[in-house]
Amino acid sequence: MNDRFLLFVIYATTPIMLVVGLGVMYLIIGDHPWFLYMAGGYVVLLILLYLTKISLFRTLLKRRESALSQKQDANG
Repeated sequence: MNDRFLLFVIYATTPIMLVVGLGVMYLIIGDHPWFLYMAGGYVVLLILLYLTKISLFRTLLKRRESALSQKQDANG
């Protein structure tokens, strides 16, 4: 997986998933009185997923940078 594709997966798919998911939810549920509560819960869950993905991405990026610097120190 190259870096550009990983950035797309991390930063772009969650907002797209949010909009598409809310649209599908509205098509299935419609004007139910509880729709706003269900949609709010869905949004909160996707925000938590987004923050978790960003946190994992930053952690993996730091590990990769430290591994690359150690490799360069060993070679140089």
